[in-house]
Amino acid sequence: MLKVLLSAGAAAAVLATGAHAQESQAYIGLGVSRLDAEDVNLNALNVRLGADLTEFFGIEGEGYVGVGDDTTAGVTVKLNYGLAGFVRARAPIGDGFSVHARAGYGWFETEASMGGVTVSDDESGFGYGVGAEFMFAGPNGLRFDYTRFNLDEDVNTWTLTYVRRF
Repeated sequence: MLKVLLSAGAAAAVLATGAHAQESQAYIGLGVSRLDAEDVNLNALNVRLGADLTEFFGIEGEGYVGVGDDTTAGVTVKLNYGLAGFVRARAPIGDGFSVHARAGYGWFETEASMGGVTVSDDESGFGYGVGAEFMFAGPNGLRFDYTRFNLDEDVNTWTLTYVRRF
């Protein structure tokens, strides 16, 4: 009898694990970002792809395309593009609402011009942040993130994203 109970318990655990794996969700996000460095504030469009591997953990990648520029001390600076990848820990709070923390690595290419001379530079570094997500209509939601990237100087990034889960 003990063997039957242990076998049934093992089978239930395997089935529960399989069912849980099927619950993982992929998502895409489209949004706007504000990147604030010491003397420069830049705007970007943001695209994010991710997957919740479990209810509490996932992975995501995102890309940035700069829109506009900023001028400081006579130098015009713009973000050409950026890429980043993260692991994400998520905590569901209530019906359709969750908070998360994430950590990863990002790479950005910027351009500075002054007096007809243009110089491109790329920087990469560790990024970490927190955020919240509210799924307001089935698979549709809004997400807010704060992420700090440790580049040559720290860059604080604020992002508001429309999320669509699949």
